[in-house]
Order: sequence, then C-alpha cells, then structure tokens
Amino acid sequence: MAIKHTFIFKGGTKTKTLTGLTAIREKCLECSNWSFDEVRNCPAGDCALYPFRLGKYPKEAATCIAR
Repeated sequence: MAIKHTFIFKGGTKTKTLTGLTAIREKCLECSNWSFDEVRNCPAGDCALYPFRLGKYPKEAATCIAR
C-alpha cells in the first residue's frame, strides 16, 4: 500500500508516493539532513527504523515475513 508524504527541506517541500520501505528510507534521509552518507553511518542504533534505513529488509525481518 502506497502513501503520500510531504517532506520539508531547506529548499522547500516535496511530495512523494511511498511504500513502507521507501517511507522509512526517506524518513532516515530527512533525519540526517538529506545526506546518504549520514544514513549509512547512522549512530542511532536504538532507533526502531535503524535496521531498515538502507531501504532493504534486514535478514532477520525478511525471514519472519517469508513465513
């Protein structure tokens, strides 16, 4: 199921239609001031979105979903 979300950033706003994983990825980018390197090297390991920050399911989550 896709959702529409509006992001606010330094240059203005943008609206995108997002799936669950892309919504998490965009939230992580927004949190890190739109820096891909900051998302990759995120120090917030206790964040609930941390395992999904790269736009992919971690191996443990993929195994649970496949069942």
